Amino acid sequence: MVSFFQIENTFFKKSFLLYALFVIVIFYFLAAVISDGWLNNDEHFQILEFANYKRGLLEKKYLAWEFTDRLRPALQPMIAYILLNTMSFAGLKNPFDQAILLRLFSSCLFLFSSYFLFSSLRKRFANPFYQYFYFLSTFFLYCFPLFGVRFFSENWSACFLIIAIATFCKYEKGSNKMVLTNNSQLLTGMLLGLSFLFRYQSAIMIFGLSLWLLIFYFKSIKRWIMIFVGFLIVCFVGILIDRWFYGEWVLSSWNYFYINLIENKAASFGTAPWWWYFEQLLVGRWLSVLNIVLIILVGVFGIRNYKHPFTWLFFPFLFVHMLISHKEIRFIYPIMVFVPFMIVDSFLFIEGFFKKNILYSVIVLLAIINFFGFVANSFRVHDNSSQIFKFIGALPYKPIVIYTQGEFFYYTLANDVKSLSPRFYRKNHTILRRELTEKSVELESKRLMNGDTLVYFVFNSFDEKLNNTRLKTVYSAQPLWLSKLNYRNWMHKSFGDWKVYEIDGSNEIRK
Repeated sequence: MVSFFQIENTFFKKSFLLYALFVIVIFYFLAAVISDGWLNNDEHFQILEFANYKRGLLEKKYLAWEFTDRLRPALQPMIAYILLNTMSFAGLKNPFDQAILLRLFSSCLFLFSSYFLFSSLRKRFANPFYQYFYFLSTFFLYCFPLFGVRFFSENWSACFLIIAIATFCKYEKGSNKMVLTNNSQLLTGMLLGLSFLFRYQSAIMIFGLSLWLLIFYFKSIKRWIMIFVGFLIVCFVGILIDRWFYGEWVLSSWNYFYINLIENKAASFGTAPWWWYFEQLLVGRWLSVLNIVLIILVGVFGIRNYKHPFTWLFFPFLFVHMLISHKEIRFIYPIMVFVPFMIVDSFLFIEGFFKKNILYSVIVLLAIINFFGFVANSFRVHDNSSQIFKFIGALPYKPIVIYTQGEFFYYTLANDVKSLSPRFYRKNHTILRRELTEKSVELESKRLMNGDTLVYFVFNSFDEKLNNTRLKTVYSAQPLWLSKLNYRNWMHKSFGDWKVYEIDGSNEIRK
């Protein structure tokens, strides 16, 4: 049996694998700790807030509309419910520390599932160089820190999908064709069912995989029937979990499809043309060269390997999301886990058309670009507005007025006019949000405020130009060393990096 630290006798010296795994764990650990807040609002409002409601810590009226319409699968909120209660029972009650542990747990799941998939596919590449290449790509593709550390449905769905694939498919040594294993098909179906319950869109990939089995492995009909049975068992359990969570019998998968696609509710959050995903990858980004190469290599893989299960998983999922009018870049994250294998396979194919030294030099150059992208995404701030409550939580219980600009921050300070606010992090301070204008600082400095009222101004990284020389920074969610690392904003810091200011010395006498 091949040991964990020895993959092929001529490949992967123990020292290399140990060092590589150490670096991988460090990067993902730092990414999980630094990635405060959320990548998308759904990550918080449809998981943590739902879990807190079930824990009895939040009233129903403060939940997102998805709860009322019964279209959110309750599996992941249930997991959050169990983990948060366990942490609280163990004495860890700080919500910010709890959120970090959830991200660390997600990171472990991502790393395990990625290594499990690598282990089942590595024998496709006999050349040690390509085995190294595939191993490093499996963990260091630049976009993976964006979602691999997140406690959100896209990550968990992708993880269980690739565990399922690695369970029943593998490469034999010296073969370039995937074969089915003799492992439990029932377990495979259950893993696919979990992927579906974490995110319903994975049904597209599961359908593509089912077609691949039906077309190319029809004689193994008993296998895919057992997979289907395992899938149905988990779906039935999912209905029971929804019953526990919502307090009534619902079919959330149908509600999700009907409300978002038939009633077209998803389109109310914005629409984009079919080419939008390519536009996001190619326009105005310093990673565009790398993205162009990745797109070409993935295309080469699809053309050459039309019988490969990854082709049947990847392209139908992408095409369907290109046709759906509402688009977000996170929607295609689940298929990115297949990209490392696809690009390495394509490089192996085109090796015959170029001199090896030239091809290897190109790979090294692209790897350098990818490394900078990986570092940027490991430490990049997405939306840490929730961290403002860490600052507020340390303040005395006095009325607080906070000036902000625009809609971005309303999720955090809603004034109860817009009830959606991350109450998972909030304490019982009385907070009044006021719209920031160019004269706010001047007017506030002249106003004789109630001695019990604290006044602060909140800017994001794009609004800092509105900063006034009379304001001083009193809180930044981003560590100083990270701000220095992001020299001239080479990481393309998003709008979601927030800072708190006050009129110099104005609050000292009020505290």
